[in-house]
Amino acid sequence: SHRVKCLHRAEHTPARHTPCRLYRHCGPVTASSLRVQQRLRTPPACQHAALLLKEQERAISCSKYEFAGFSYVQSSNTDVQVMSAQIFNQLREEAAPLSQQPLTSDLVRRCVLTHDDLPSAMVAIIVEKIGGADALAMHERLRPIAKLPTVVRGIVSDLVKAVLADPACVSLLQPMLFFKGYHALTAHRFAHELWRAGSASGTLSADSYAALMIQSRCSELFGVDVHPAATLGPGIMLDHGTGIVIGSTALIGSDVYCLHGVTIGASGKPTGGEKRHPTIGSRCILGA
Repeated sequence: SHRVKCLHRAEHTPARHTPCRLYRHCGPVTASSLRVQQRLRTPPACQHAALLLKEQERAISCSKYEFAGFSYVQSSNTDVQVMSAQIFNQLREEAAPLSQQPLTSDLVRRCVLTHDDLPSAMVAIIVEKIGGADALAMHERLRPIAKLPTVVRGIVSDLVKAVLADPACVSLLQPMLFFKGYHALTAHRFAHELWRAGSASGTLSADSYAALMIQSRCSELFGVDVHPAATLGPGIMLDHGTGIVIGSTALIGSDVYCLHGVTIGASGKPTGGEKRHPTIGSRCILGA
């Protein structure tokens, strides 16, 4: 609360040379200087408040996307479908000018303009990146998985989270096409459903091995190694998406911002197959 008050006061009053105990700042207290100090000297206990403030500011600047009122967890499946359609319409608008340029026309046609909805487009992107010789069979297997309500919620929420959390993100098309953290999360959500279907009987089936294949290829291509059994909530951003490891019994909530180099791993002690990885709550920041 002190942070919000300081920032609010700085934006509405002239600069002054007054020490600020929270930021240990002795220069002119302005909105920009407070943000710099917030980034460099924010106490760990206040980091989440800082991120929420940043997301609120980004939400205002991204109001054309109509994110207001959308909840990663509490929005109904119908609301998620509506948000998915709105996002995809915006993606098509952003992709249309690029279809007229030789360097980007084929990209946006393959990934956006030839598809009917966001889940279908994400299947095409993921299969193009990790499919290899199995691309056709993988595409056919993942298409119905991408329509599952939990998967659609994850795809939509992760994209919203990326736009709100990353100041460098200037459009919806940018993370959809180029953020490998978002691609790794989407691939994991497909693999997680394959793992659940293939391991329901307690033994590994073809779907289980397909999930492990997706994990392996994502690890090789993106540098993100998430076991398909790990449970990830909606609204997660893997910023930079490099050197991230998440173990099989890990449980991560919603609205989580994870930086590169984070390992959510086990201690190495034998557990006899029981849970051995951390449980991460919602509205968290993870950094290494």
